[in-house]
Amino acid sequence: MLVLFLALLFIRRTYARMTVGLLMLFLSLYFSLAWFDEMVDVRAAGGTPSAGLRSAILFIAGAFCMSILLIIPLHLPRRMPLYNRK
Repeated sequence: MLVLFLALLFIRRTYARMTVGLLMLFLSLYFSLAWFDEMVDVRAAGGTPSAGLRSAILFIAGAFCMSILLIIPLHLPRRMPLYNRK
């Protein structure tokens, strides 16, 4: 993922951003499922989730939000009717 983000610094194509955003969105969803499975395993074993496991959801949620921002086109506000009023 780090290589993809570094490539985005040099490749300024909208489709590249959207592709990386979709890839990151799918990875975030996959990791959130893995996180939920780990939480179920910890609770089934009778333990409490650690702080690291609880903070993982914040990282996954941040990655999910960033992927949404990568998917949305940069020129979207100029096309919205609210900004085109005189």
